[in-house]
Amino acid sequence: MYRNDISTEGLRQGGSETHPRRVRAVLEMAVGVLICWFEQEIPDPLSHSNSYFTTYKPFIIAIAVFCLWQIFQLDFAASRILPIIQKKVNRPVSRIAKVTVAANSLNSSVIHHALRTHKVQDDLHGYKSFIATNELVGDISEVDHQKRPRGAWSKPAYLLSIVVNELAKPECDRLEWIFWFDADTVVMNPQTPLEVFLPPKNNSELSTVHLLMGSNMDGLNSGAFALRIHPWTVSLLSGVLAYPLFFDSKLQTDRFRDQSAFVWLLEGPDSPLAERSWLGRNHWDHWVVIPMRWFNSFPFNNPYNREEQWILSHNMTNATFDNGTDKVYDDGQGGKVQPWKVMQGDMLVHFAGTGGVRDSWMGPWIERAEAYLPQWSNATTKEVLKIEAENFWNDRAEDIRRGKEEEKAESTQDKEKEEGSKFEGSPPPSTPPPPSVVVDPEPGPPIPSS
Repeated sequence: MYRNDISTEGLRQGGSETHPRRVRAVLEMAVGVLICWFEQEIPDPLSHSNSYFTTYKPFIIAIAVFCLWQIFQLDFAASRILPIIQKKVNRPVSRIAKVTVAANSLNSSVIHHALRTHKVQDDLHGYKSFIATNELVGDISEVDHQKRPRGAWSKPAYLLSIVVNELAKPECDRLEWIFWFDADTVVMNPQTPLEVFLPPKNNSELSTVHLLMGSNMDGLNSGAFALRIHPWTVSLLSGVLAYPLFFDSKLQTDRFRDQSAFVWLLEGPDSPLAERSWLGRNHWDHWVVIPMRWFNSFPFNNPYNREEQWILSHNMTNATFDNGTDKVYDDGQGGKVQPWKVMQGDMLVHFAGTGGVRDSWMGPWIERAEAYLPQWSNATTKEVLKIEAENFWNDRAEDIRRGKEEEKAESTQDKEKEEGSKFEGSPPPSTPPPPSVVVDPEPGPPIPSS
């Protein structure tokens, strides 16, 4: 439904189908007259008999019918294809791209079906899309002691290659931001542009923000996030990619893989990004925790049911097929709507943790997405998000401004303490003697004049 709306936009704008229909009408009249002429066996004015027309009349009629059909076909194609071509030519070109890896178990029919929902959004807003279907790193990184599926470390590798490649270009030719989306995501509202989530360019306090990532019941979630094309991003992704090489022992107990690497780098007390670095500052102003529902909603309210079972390990049922409202699945946990639960109008839903029952969860959601129902796919949500995002970034800019002031004051105090410590244990400076007083001698007897 939605794609048909896009493809016929040129027709609704008017004028694009007028010329083809006039041509067809004129040609149909001409061929009709020709058929009538032969049907009634009008004599050839240059001949004394009509045997020529009588002999070849069936062939001529067949050719005329074929021409009529071709005219109809050409007109049908023009009325349907030309607007699509016009849409492709005139569509916006964005400096934002989307990235994902659909390798190994993710290289499946339901995943590729889900990626088509992304393509609708890409075509509508002009986003370039990077999709890798092969594993990109070797065994030294992918060997997992918990026997989890391979491919997790292809994410930072692929992202790093794209960022480095963009930085090698002239700045005017580069992408500005890339959005990572796990392959098990479905775009529910393609009319929402990714630009609405980005920090505004006219606020200098936000120019150092290079990473946007949401947080849920498990903390930071790396299933969907945005990265600025910037050298800091190269350092971050290099650290994530190196994590399995230097922290193999941690991975034996970590619940997640690349997500655990992001969490350690951004929040770990011993991380070079979280603690004060040798440069004399930390990197807290380079990344921001954003609302999960912006572009990483989950298809559930709570991941556990009344029996404390992980609901995503079971096939989805009518009861667990969320309707995107305040009415939630009765999981025995009070019914409070969580900030990560998908709501009608949200841009995307993420099926993290579905594993072996992925098809049963994603299939019905894909069908819902491709129905483009107005409560799910609409432009109204975009306007609401603009206001929400504007308020959010104003608050974050103020937080960053205050943080920088506090950091500057703390740095000044540290310098004063350091200078004061230089004199600790040293003898106090000696008191200089008072200046000597010069006393004029008493006046002597007057000197007689000669």
